[in-house]
Amino acid sequence: MIKKCLRCNTEFYIRPSTVKIGSGKYCSEKCYHESRIGIKSSKSHRDKISKANSGCKHWRWINGRTKKTDGYILVYAPDHPNSTHNRILEHRFIVEQQIGRYLTPKENVHHINGIRDDNRLENLMAFVRKSAHHRFHKNPDNVKPEEIIFDGRRL
Repeated sequence: MIKKCLRCNTEFYIRPSTVKIGSGKYCSEKCYHESRIGIKSSKSHRDKISKANSGCKHWRWINGRTKKTDGYILVYAPDHPNSTHNRILEHRFIVEQQIGRYLTPKENVHHINGIRDDNRLENLMAFVRKSAHHRFHKNPDNVKPEEIIFDGRRL
């Protein structure tokens, strides 16, 4: 079946089965988006919009910090070797600064009071492995001193 595009008036072919669904008004996805938005949908336009909402203009940006939906805080650290999209978890970053080296992916940081965005030194502990962290949750006395990298309770 031949139809005319509502946006650019070009003729295009559409399968008869698609007409029953109610689609087939536009010749391409580009024409569809241009008719919905009312502006040309181009890569430069999309880039302009994404730049307008990036960095300090993003609604979740708090002085270089971004709060994740799970409650953890991300900080901008583009030169960090373990950063993802130029961000790193703030509690890990704080412990790294305190111990003077980067944490390995196996090393685990714990919030003592359980509040994920409370990244004070007194509230953080770092463990050698995730298993030591789990044992600490079950019984704090069941963790050997050599399994604790950093203990904010002792400051």
